[in-house]
Amino acid sequence: MISVIQHNCTRLNEWAIAVMEMGVEPRADVVLLQEPLTETGLTGISNSAYEVGKRIRDSTAIHVGSGLVVVEWTDLSCGANDDVIAMDVRRRGQTITKIVNGYDHGDTQSGERPGWKLHWQRVIRQGGTVLAVDFNPQST
Repeated sequence: MISVIQHNCTRLNEWAIAVMEMGVEPRADVVLLQEPLTETGLTGISNSAYEVGKRIRDSTAIHVGSGLVVVEWTDLSCGANDDVIAMDVRRRGQTITKIVNGYDHGDTQSGERPGWKLHWQRVIRQGGTVLAVDFNPQST
């Protein structure tokens, strides 16, 4: 079993730090964050217990000692790569779990949303999918 913590940090670094620390003991294998504080376009969070994959509006942290094999998919999002992280995660001998972390907000100029750009038929997989996307209804 893979343990996951998810949180929307509302652009507050304190929330991101607290959630990352909360995942250390008991150990969360994966920490999914939406809207962490950004610095020059990339999230400025780190924790020595995790390897952090960063996007503009979300971060995915994999526990260093988890033994997880992670394969990131960049071809599932058709232009939403700044807002979505999609990956296959598994331990040796276990089935693959697809994890999707994202922040679905409306683009102010085009009105498009990153969630519209995902290849959902390839994202959702039998055997297990963790979908941790902040589908933000108030943004247009």
